[in-house]
Parts: sequence; structure tokens; C-alpha cells
Amino acid sequence: MKAGIKNYLSNFKNILILLLVSNLIFLLVYRFYLHSFVIEIISSKADILDVKYYRGIFENLEYAVLIIVIIVLLVLVKYESIKKHIIRVLSNNNLLIFCVISNICIQFLLLLLITPEPISDSKFYINQANLLFETRSYVSSQGNLTAFWPVGLPAYLTFLRSISTHFLLIAKYINILISTGLIIICYFVFRNYLSVFALNVFLVVFTFFPNNFFSSNVILTDYPFTFFLWGSILAMIVLQKKPSIWLAVLIGILCAVASYLRSTGILLPFLCGGILFLKKCPGRRVYGLIIISVFLLILLPWSIRNFNLFHSVVPVSTNGGYIFLMGNHTNSSGGVNFNFEYDMSNPNEAEESRKAYSEAFNDIIINPVEFLIRIPEKILQTYYRGDSSITWGFKLVNEAIPPLLISLIFYITNLSFYLIILLNILVIFLLRKKIKFKKYVELILISIYILLIIVIFVGSERYHIPLIPIHIFLVAKYFEGKTNKIVA
Repeated sequence: MKAGIKNYLSNFKNILILLLVSNLIFLLVYRFYLHSFVIEIISSKADILDVKYYRGIFENLEYAVLIIVIIVLLVLVKYESIKKHIIRVLSNNNLLIFCVISNICIQFLLLLLITPEPISDSKFYINQANLLFETRSYVSSQGNLTAFWPVGLPAYLTFLRSISTHFLLIAKYINILISTGLIIICYFVFRNYLSVFALNVFLVVFTFFPNNFFSSNVILTDYPFTFFLWGSILAMIVLQKKPSIWLAVLIGILCAVASYLRSTGILLPFLCGGILFLKKCPGRRVYGLIIISVFLLILLPWSIRNFNLFHSVVPVSTNGGYIFLMGNHTNSSGGVNFNFEYDMSNPNEAEESRKAYSEAFNDIIINPVEFLIRIPEKILQTYYRGDSSITWGFKLVNEAIPPLLISLIFYITNLSFYLIILLNILVIFLLRKKIKFKKYVELILISIYILLIIVIFVGSERYHIPLIPIHIFLVAKYFEGKTNKIVA
């Protein structure tokens, strides 16, 4: 039976059939049973913006599902001819150029057509940048010197504002370059692990994954951090093949920039050092020392500023306790929530962060079983949807966009994400005996690094973004070696 399931799921046409059947079932259940219930829940939300956005999506969701059902049905009817065409396209060696040009053109077009207003974290980062520009000091909205939000993005936006009043638009144009650069970086990273055909599968899926497309229109740290993370991994791969002091210096710089964007980046140089030692790279001690030294030198000025201000070691930001408490207090569901006490007005942010850590640890000690239950909840909160850029880019826009279009994009994005995760599970299930740790050490360590941060702190749909390249790599692995019979 187990072998029969393996064989059935190894045929991508069968997965499409399952996709069709599951969507039909969901359509019927949603139309006749869930629709009114979901709308009632949405209407009871306190945030008016949430109510408007999600009502528009779920009032039109059945039409979006029906469109997908029709598309999948047509694909199944023409499966053989579509398969042959896909094989021909994905056997082309010039897909990188096509994907890069497509990414630039489509994202630029989206910037022209859609103008989202900043919300939530994006709004906070922009406000911090404006305060930094106006006061020439990194201060909070209460007027206190701060390090709560990592300074990297606000400082970068402040620099752009010093050049032009249209600094947010410039940042979005640069986001297109970051997004395009990420495609190129991932191409050179994963060509070490994939055949030409599978690498082209990776390129197409990664480029045309909707959440990636819409990322450039949002001012957040997720994709820039991912860019510098994978940039450092590519430099590590090159360093192993062509040892160079300058490459080690570059890795230290990339890790430091990533840390200024997200405080969890402070673990990156140690991750890189671990890769060097596990790969037994010649001169690994010297290169590891250079990476960490350059990293520390770049972070040192900000760390000294924070030590003088808070009389405590704060390498990047003071929000560690806040985020840890968010994911580990008694009433936490493992996801983003704000139903806990935290004094944002305390000028000694490091002290307040320590209090939050202490409170969270006390809750863990008192309720260890609940802490363990929250671990899978954090993973679930991270992976239950894959539309972060869609939601941040569509929730508040200046243009009148048809709700059906937003609903369709929302549904396609999440359906694509769930299909990616399903194929990941199948690859791990089908190929687990063939996967050799030493060959994929970089990918395994990155996965452990990101997932451990989620498990320790809190789950959020934005936190899996640095792992999207690995998830799509596993999708490409599913199709690898099937050029002549694309899983058929």
C-alpha cells in the first residue's frame, strides 16, 4: 500500500486530479456551509481595515475557486500537449535571462498600477525613518532614544530621503533590484544541487510565485534580509571553491547588513563558520575568524551607542524580550498577538526587554506543557498562509481594485504555497534515503537556523520567507530526472 501511494503521488497528473477534486469539495462546502460563518467572523473583527479587506476576499472566494477549478480541468484535458511544451521550455539554457526580465517588467508594472499605503510594521519603519531624518537621532514616538526597531531599514530610508522626497518610490524601485538579485543569487546557489531541467523548474516557480512578485511594493525587511542571507551563502559556496580573504570580508559585511535589518542576523556569521567547518574548507579557521571580525567591526559602533544608552549589551535591537514574550506568555497561541503587558514608554528599553524575557520564562516554567504545545502552533502560525506580500500590498491601496481580482490573487497565492509545501513533504517522504547531509549542509543549517528562531520566539507568515528558496528547491527536486516523462 505504501509503495502504491508513492507511485500514485509520483505522478504529477494525479496530484492535479487531487487538486481538482479538493477544490471542488471545498467549493461546495464553502458555498453551502462555510460562507456565512466566515463572513460573520470577519465582520466581528475590531480592525475596520481587516473587515473591508477580508470581506472583499471571502465574499468573492467561491468565484475564485471556480476559476481555479476550470483552469485545472482544462490543464488535465490538455495535459499531454502542455507537458511536452513545458519540457521543451524547461530544457532551455537561457531561462535565467527570461526570468530576470519577466521579474523586472512585471514588478515595475505592478508599481505603476498599485499604490499601497503603509500599514503595521511597514508604517512603523517609515515613521522611524522620518523621525531619524527630522531629529538626526534614532528616537521613539515618545521622544526617547531607541533601539527597539532594528535601525537598518530606517537608516536606509533616511539616506534615500536625503536624496529625494520620493524616497519610498525609490525604495520600491530598489526592491525590484533586490528581488531580481535574489533570483540570480539563488540560481547560482542551487545550480550546485540541481540538474539543468530541475534548475529551470526552480527558476520559473521562484520567479512567478505571486508572493515574490508583490514583495517590491511593500516596505519591509523580509526580502532584503533574505537577499543578504542568500548572498552570504553564495559567497560561502564560492569561498569553498576559490578561497579568498576578500570573499571572507564580503561574507562578514553581508552578515552585518542582514543583522542591521533583523536582529536574528547576528547568528549568521556563526552559521557561516559552521558551514566552513562541516565542509572542511581549507583555511576555515582563518576565514571564520575574518568573517566574525569584519561582522563585529561593522556592528561595533551601534553596539557601543546602545551600551552607552542602556548600560547593557544590545548588539542590534531591544525588541528581543517583546517578541519572546509575544510567543511564550500564558495566553499566547504561538502567533502574532498583543494581549500581554509591555511598557513601550520605558526609556530603558533593555531593562524592559529583560523584564519581558523574565516574565516569559516564568510562564514557561509554570506551564511547561502549554509551552510544548505552542511549538507546533508556532510552526502552524508560520505556514498556514503564504500571502504576506499580497495582503500587505492590497489591504490599503489608493486605487479601486475589483475585489474578485484580489480574491483570485489571494487564493492562487495560497493554493500555490500549499502545493509547494505538499511537494516538499512528498520529496522528503519519497527521497529521504537518497538525501545526503554533506551535500546539502548549507540548506539544512539554514532551515534549522530559521525554524529554531520561530520555535523559540513566535510564528508569523512572514518568517518563512527566507526559506522559500529551499521550499522551491524541493519542488524542483520532485521534477528532477523526469525530463522525458514529467512525472507522467
